[in-house]
Amino acid sequence: MMLFQLIPFFLAAQVSDKETWKFGPEYTFSGEVKMITSLDSDKGQYLGTGLYLKLKCRPREPDVLRCKMDDTKITRLNVQDGFNPEKATPATNETYRPFNAIEVPFEIKFNDRGIESYVLEKSDPVLPDFCVNMARLVANQLTIGTDLSDTMKPTYRSFENFTVGECDVDFKVTRSPFKDEASNKENKFDLSPLEKLGKLNGEIMLIEKKRNVKECLRCVAPFFGTRYTLGLVYRDVLSLLKTSDSKIEISKNKFVSETNNENDLYDQNRKKLGKVLDHVKLTLESISPAKDQLPTFISPIIKGVLPDKCDKDPNTARFDSGHDPEVWKRGAEVTYLIQNHATKIYSNDHGKANYSDMSFDVQTMLTCQSIESKAYCFYHDTKVKSAYLGDLKRGRSEIKSVELDIWTKKTLQQDALTIDFTKNGMGTVWVAIEVEPIGRNMMGALAQPLDIGLDFSSALTGNFETKVNTSRGNCRSKFLVTRSPALSHQKKLPASLFLVARPDEDLNRPIEISRMMEMDGDKCDDRAFYYSFFMNRENRHTKDTDVEIKFNSFENFMTISNANFTSFSKVKVSMTDHRDKSKYIIEESASLTLQKIEPMLCEKDKYNEFNRDCSSEEINNYAG
Repeated sequence: MMLFQLIPFFLAAQVSDKETWKFGPEYTFSGEVKMITSLDSDKGQYLGTGLYLKLKCRPREPDVLRCKMDDTKITRLNVQDGFNPEKATPATNETYRPFNAIEVPFEIKFNDRGIESYVLEKSDPVLPDFCVNMARLVANQLTIGTDLSDTMKPTYRSFENFTVGECDVDFKVTRSPFKDEASNKENKFDLSPLEKLGKLNGEIMLIEKKRNVKECLRCVAPFFGTRYTLGLVYRDVLSLLKTSDSKIEISKNKFVSETNNENDLYDQNRKKLGKVLDHVKLTLESISPAKDQLPTFISPIIKGVLPDKCDKDPNTARFDSGHDPEVWKRGAEVTYLIQNHATKIYSNDHGKANYSDMSFDVQTMLTCQSIESKAYCFYHDTKVKSAYLGDLKRGRSEIKSVELDIWTKKTLQQDALTIDFTKNGMGTVWVAIEVEPIGRNMMGALAQPLDIGLDFSSALTGNFETKVNTSRGNCRSKFLVTRSPALSHQKKLPASLFLVARPDEDLNRPIEISRMMEMDGDKCDDRAFYYSFFMNRENRHTKDTDVEIKFNSFENFMTISNANFTSFSKVKVSMTDHRDKSKYIIEESASLTLQKIEPMLCEKDKYNEFNRDCSSEEINNYAG
């Protein structure tokens, strides 16, 4: 008998040595990607599509499988039992059509927790992200997600990188007698787990994984593979991931891995449209001798486990021109780069002896889609770093600072936010109530550079003064608006910017807006102030009576042209902590720069990225 690794670090396959295994084994899996919908537009009728394929893999190294998808075809399904994929089978009157998933070989690199990365050969033209994501969608069923050999408990929790993101997962491992061994005698192989898990003598091992989709450290844009191909679901819907569960069944002659993702669908006005189930399944069919030597990738490219942002789906309409009006029919997605820097300096007389001064930096991307007077936004690709100033480190430990940085990043990316705009700028910022109040303030503060604060309908340039009565208090702002004598730098954007209040105004010469806010007197409430991201973070666990906040200054400078938008803010806040009598000053600067404008081509549901229900019927769960 010959022994080969079927899934590196986890599962081995024993085969007869009567065959010629000169080039090693080839594993053939049957795969299916099913979708079942129940939408109001279909009067609740259950409809479905099914993608069927073969995945053939060969071990290249002890920790690497070389795989290729073959015979990928899609058809409509006859759904007989609601959201039960086992009862959804190809309709008898439907024909199969080819489906372009990924035609080139790819490699899967494993570690002791499961899939570590994907490797592809560099190509020209570049392989579309859609194709790479299809490989991940199917092949991720081969990942275990954790090192089972070190954990003999039947239930436990661990983090897993999977198609929906890096999420907290509840694992359950059980063994039970397997009564159907005789039905699998045609499979000419014996499977056996490696390491401490032992052999499978007349048993079936079941690994169940339940993802806590509201507890993900890293979230990704949702990828649904075949969802839009046969027109059951339109691209302009929003999808909210409700549950994601997987199970892997292993016996001496059987390997089956499958995943169910349940989603609610909403239209652009956040009206619920119905539900959809996405189902992916891989079943080991056979192990046979390979017929030739595996070639080596000449120019390998490494890809992560998490899906890339989808660019184009070759199985639906493809848009190649960024200036084609048809491309923009679903709206635009705007992305900004935000950089925030702050320092915390203690008074020589009150706190310097017990606490260290520190600096703080955060860099993040803010992506928004605007619908009428609202912007639906989310933070992503966030980097956070705290550092002590000087050689002495007093007070908070470095470990605590790192933990707080991790909390900061997770809080920013925990949920989406909705910004209500008025003709003068930003109004209310809505964030799910599951985000703690300080976190909501932080998310709102970091978006504040988007607040222009002026209505240009009466005049474009000059001196202006306004009072803004918001949750921050009745605060006075002074503006100076001028036109730059120089022409704007022509950024490569697919669209020209213009003022809604003055659509005919030529913005070749940028508008420059200087703004200063006065917060003197009782009518401007310092305690409701959330222009300072860092101040909110530092006072995460304080009560109103613990600290005294004095706003010293706020300044903002913006430039608006037909090709760019930038905003730079500076804020200074004095703090007194009554608990230990310490005093310190926070000086903070924030910049926001428009990075890109893209048409909505693929699924862009930002709510699903953060796994929160932002539908209008649950607006009572939101706080401004």
